[in-house]
Amino acid sequence: MQKNLKQIIKHSKVVSFDVFDTLLLRNVPHPQDIFTIIEEKHQIYNFKKKRIQAEIQARKTNFYNEITLNEIYQFLPNIDMAYEIEVEKESLFLNLEIYDLYQYAKDLNKTIIVISDMYLDKETLSQILHKNHLDAIEKIYVSSEYRLTKKEGALYERVLQDLNIKNPNNVLHIGDNTLSDVIMAKEKGINSIHYQKKLIKNCSYKHFIMKQDVNSLKKAQAISLDNLKINIEVTPLCYFKWLTFLLKQTYNKCIIFGISSCIKKIFTRAHL
Repeated sequence: MQKNLKQIIKHSKVVSFDVFDTLLLRNVPHPQDIFTIIEEKHQIYNFKKKRIQAEIQARKTNFYNEITLNEIYQFLPNIDMAYEIEVEKESLFLNLEIYDLYQYAKDLNKTIIVISDMYLDKETLSQILHKNHLDAIEKIYVSSEYRLTKKEGALYERVLQDLNIKNPNNVLHIGDNTLSDVIMAKEKGINSIHYQKKLIKNCSYKHFIMKQDVNSLKKAQAISLDNLKINIEVTPLCYFKWLTFLLKQTYNKCIIFGISSCIKKIFTRAHL
């Protein structure tokens, strides 16, 4: 699969990635678990329910095809929007399976862009990408800024116009959503690849499987180390690749899991 994708990348002028659940993954099984974390971390009663309802209201009352986080929080008076941005930043990490394709495109000096249907603003998205070492991205197209979406197809049209692309077939887009990332991209003449994320079933962010032996991680769906609230929604191979990558960047800085001894324990047992 990777070999075939790299051949397509090789023959493309522009390589585009979806962001959430493609280029980056969250360390919770479901996106709305972010709201539960905020609710508990900042002790905001019933925040998850209020946040979901606020987004529904914002979409109902908005004239545009996409809303912004600011517009959502107009229905959440006295709650700091910064809490959500903070937790989003903390929860996202590199999908090493897709990062390999990103790096390949970078090595070939392809024009790399991201296209995302998301209410977060461009600046926040840029900070998240930078934090995850994705510095070769030349353009960020986010629906909240343009008020256009992939799922309606209009954001793709804007991208083609903005980059002055006469032949959409020169663009490759990779994403996880069948409608937004595949069907609508192809409708606009853009080559698209459907990335199928490996899911954890029947697992909430609070339910962790404690495994002392690293070999047993092969069967683990979620991982807890020293009772820390960590939920890794990746396969074991991708999980260790991710750890290896970050360890090279931040060894002994205690940012992975917050406790460096946990990292050392993993790597000692895994002989990495």
